[in-house]
Amino acid sequence: MPIDKSQARTAAFARRKLAHDTGLDIHAQAHLRAALAPFAGWVLSGFMPIRTEIDPLPVMADWTAPVGVPVIQGKGQALAFHRWTPGCQMIVGPFGAQVPATAQVGVRQVLIVPVHAGDEGQRAAVAKAHAALRNDGFAVELDLSDA
Repeated sequence: MPIDKSQARTAAFARRKLAHDTGLDIHAQAHLRAALAPFAGWVLSGFMPIRTEIDPLPVMADWTAPVGVPVIQGKGQALAFHRWTPGCQMIVGPFGAQVPATAQVGVRQVLIVPVHAGDEGQRAAVAKAHAALRNDGFAVELDLSDA
């Protein structure tokens, strides 16, 4: 039986809020590094964490290939992916997420996607939607909810 997405997000946010800033991100980052290892050298798209999201920035900063982050272009438009480097100038974008001030549009090969809550079907749908942004339908899903 599918769970209510709104209730799942509220419950997940409450759990993340309790765990936020308790040092648990380092464990999630270790899982993320291990999951990404087979893709070393590929162009990576991460994300700028907001509120209580797991922080992927240390993993992104250590990545040896180009790294981008998603930038919302507008309602109904595809996401753009702008080149990100540690220390690059950032500005506030839609939803309060930081985005690179200089728009160097890039192509991504591997995406890190924050999936906040939902049942397996809902999370699969989000992963599929993000994969479609890449045009070739390839995505790797890593559930860090227990990391």
